[in-house]
Amino acid sequence: MVYPTGWNELPDIAWLVIAIGAAALLAAMMSRKTRRFMVLAILVLGGIYVARSPGAKAWLSDRVDLVGARLKGRAAPGNPDPTTAAIERHIHREINRQRSDHGLAPLRYDDATAAVARAHSRDMGHREYFAHESPDGRRASDRMAGLVERCNGHATGENIFWATFGVGEERGVVQRAVEGWMESPGHRENILRRKFQITGVGVATVNERMYVTQNFWRCGAS
Repeated sequence: MVYPTGWNELPDIAWLVIAIGAAALLAAMMSRKTRRFMVLAILVLGGIYVARSPGAKAWLSDRVDLVGARLKGRAAPGNPDPTTAAIERHIHREINRQRSDHGLAPLRYDDATAAVARAHSRDMGHREYFAHESPDGRRASDRMAGLVERCNGHATGENIFWATFGVGEERGVVQRAVEGWMESPGHRENILRRKFQITGVGVATVNERMYVTQNFWRCGAS
């Protein structure tokens, strides 16, 4: 689970007990009018903190993605489960953060591109290989052909990553993946390539290994 900096030193239940206890104590000491003012102040201060803190915004965005994925039934056959869907969106946000830090426009997320990326991640896991080219000779450009077939000129790219993880460590893979890509010249070039416009991230977990694929493309002459 991802928390704003400095919040990860206590487990969730401890924070919940502390928050409920503090709120109950304060409420018992205050008049009704003061309690209303306290609630309003907490909401305002909380909103200011989220607006000014990248870590808090990322944490809140993860929660929104997870709830939204569950409401939309993202665990249906062929789609990722809610946790996986939230991880995919988290990677997308972190990649766009890297682009923003380098003065580049954000990449638009595309579900069809994510489906292509997810299929490759699953294929790598089930057939036990790690490469841009599958055992039957299909490359990223072949897998993405259906996405760009109507384009008058196009450019494509692909980043891949895998890591082992333990129970509850899935979200740590996000940081490891993005940092690993940014330290690899070829992967970094894809992330920071100005001409790319669209992306999709696909995650698959097989035998406690998480495989991550991110596809990039642009429709039109570069």
